This record gives sequence, C-alpha cells and structure tokens, in this order.
Amino acid sequence: MEEFKTGFLKYFYEISKIPRKSGNEEKIAKYLIEFAKERNLKYYTDNKFNVVIWKDASIGYEDKEILGFQCHTDMVCEKVDG
Repeated sequence: MEEFKTGFLKYFYEISKIPRKSGNEEKIAKYLIEFAKERNLKYYTDNKFNVVIWKDASIGYEDKEILGFQCHTDMVCEKVDG
C-alpha cells in the first residue's frame, strides 16, 4: 500500500505543477498523451484537449466488467490578494 501511495503522490505532484486554467488545457493534455505513449496505452484526443486513455483487458478478463475513471483536467484559478 505504501508503494501505491508514493506512486500516486508522485503523479499528483507532477500534475499539480502543470498550469491548466479553464480553457487552457493543452499542457495537461500533452502530459496525459505522453503518459499513455510511454506505457503503450491507447488514447484519443480532440481539438478541445479532451483525452481518453484505455488499456485492453488482460488475457482471461476480456468478458469482465469495465472499470472507468473520469475527471476534469482544468482547475478553477482564483487570484488571492497579498
């Protein structure tokens, strides 16, 4: 479990450094596409920088239910006085 947490936090930290204000998702889309390419995952993107990444089922699991995750890649940015 500790290894999972460390890996998760690594990616969370990398993503947190990418500016991605609403309407400006190109950099995070490029990050996700590169992530997919490095792992030989299939992906689809469009001109609005939406990205879908998927992996085919492992052998013997082709008839099992699909597990999916969905999220927004942009973030709401607020100016803080001071």
